[in-house]
Amino acid sequence: MKYFILRPEKDEHLGPKWAYGVVMDPANYDQAQKCPVCGKFVSMLRWAPPYRIRLSSAKPEKWGDFVWGAGFELLVSAHFKNIYEAEGLRGIEKFSEPIEIVRIGKYNACNFPLPLPIYHSVLISWGGADRDDKASGYARHFPGKECPYCRVGKGEWEQKRTVIDEKSWAGADLFIPRGMDSDIVVTEKFFRSADQYGFTNIGLIPAERFAQDSRLHYGSWYLNDLS
Repeated sequence: MKYFILRPEKDEHLGPKWAYGVVMDPANYDQAQKCPVCGKFVSMLRWAPPYRIRLSSAKPEKWGDFVWGAGFELLVSAHFKNIYEAEGLRGIEKFSEPIEIVRIGKYNACNFPLPLPIYHSVLISWGGADRDDKASGYARHFPGKECPYCRVGKGEWEQKRTVIDEKSWAGADLFIPRGMDSDIVVTEKFFRSADQYGFTNIGLIPAERFAQDSRLHYGSWYLNDLS
């Protein structure tokens, strides 16, 4: 099976083409997810109600199906949610109730003359598959003790490509693999749905092209050269 890494279009979390979101006060967070083996944290703190954001643009053409930003993992449109459910996609643990948009562009939401877009916060499964370390060219430099399940440990690390261990795949179409921080991986089924329905503000990078090296800067990724 082919896999893809889900990113914002042009990898711009806070870019000018699409509206991005910023969490508004009061900002509440639940505890991050922990590895069931070693107990170390394997996710960012999880955004908790009340779900209130500022959306950067008041222009409807900038309201993408996916909203990236600051203080949350990912927001998705009602359009995407309907397709996700109709197509039987899997991997999202929970859709929140529609979030509250407090400000949109320069407007207070209560003064905005158009219907507001509908977005949901989502939680995506961690550990839906395991990265194949050998096939991915994974190495930890100056290694300390590392959990063999989640791969959280000390020292710099790199991977030459991203290969998923097929035997470990639990059937999700969106998931965060063990060993890959917060990177969201999607399946061919998701890729086909994205193409068919034209999901906006996403970039889908073939997993075999997705490489990382923490020595460049934290969480750094790059496209490897397969030529």
